Amino acid sequence: MEKQEKIVFYNQHKFIIQPSIKNQAQTQPLWRKLFWTTARESDQYKIGCVDIFKIHFPELYITLKTNNESI
Repeated sequence: MEKQEKIVFYNQHKFIIQPSIKNQAQTQPLWRKLFWTTARESDQYKIGCVDIFKIHFPELYITLKTNNESI
């Protein structure tokens, strides 16, 4: 997935991605580090959120990606 694709994916699914990585014990430290080291809502932040989401929630990521492609 290219950087621009990750940004678009984040923008389309931010209300699923952000709470998922923000509230889970395993991903919360990663999200906090990303949040405090990047500008909020920057491209780097969005890409980082998608990377964390993709690694830690692969089933949900595949579901969202599949649903997005079928539209």
